[in-house]
Amino acid sequence: MRRFSMLFKKISLLALAILMVVSLVGCGEEDEEVVATVNGEELLRKDFEGVLNHTKEMYEMYGMEIDEDDDEMMEMIEEQAINELITETLLLQEAENEGITVDEEVVEQQIEAIEEEFETEEEMEEMLAMANLDADDLENEIRDSIKIEELVDTLVDEDELEVTDEELEEIYEEQMAMQQGQEGIDEEELPELEEMKPQLEEMAKQQKMQKRTGTVIEELREDSDIEILL
Repeated sequence: MRRFSMLFKKISLLALAILMVVSLVGCGEEDEEVVATVNGEELLRKDFEGVLNHTKEMYEMYGMEIDEDDDEMMEMIEEQAINELITETLLLQEAENEGITVDEEVVEQQIEAIEEEFETEEEMEEMLAMANLDADDLENEIRDSIKIEELVDTLVDEDELEVTDEELEEIYEEQMAMQQGQEGIDEEELPELEEMKPQLEEMAKQQKMQKRTGTVIEELREDSDIEILL
């Protein structure tokens, strides 16, 4: 079971483990229903439902109330979920085509880092159980995440991430405009461009990486045989 949670920045390993979760809801006939095929690889209902549930949770986290009876809303969320699952599959297939392998020592280090987030082994097992994961599932999730991150690293040349002063100024102005629109913000206390330069450079690089990766994903979709069966 796989969860495509992030491509462009690192979060805490515990959050990564939870956000990557695709809930396992059993192995009934309905769960084994094929909801899409990607270059001959079948995507199952149980995987789709897990991504769908996660997508709903993310919307709710940002204050959007999910109305299960709103057909238009549910169609939008389901479309996002199936496309997310397809995108993850395409990236993992591309990683396989590129011969990207995972250093098992790195996987073990990430597992150990996650374990350190818990006071006891029992607490970690309880958290995994709540997410319908076991140790093998977690290991596979981490391995797939690393594959995708390494693939993304190969897609972008350092030259493509070079940030100009004009781009920094544009992002700075956007950020300041957002800050000024918030209540309780004293404009005199807003940081100067030079003070924010390291953060702005990182933000600009992330934007460039997202744009480049988005282009690659579009190309992969165009060159792939994808059938959605929902």
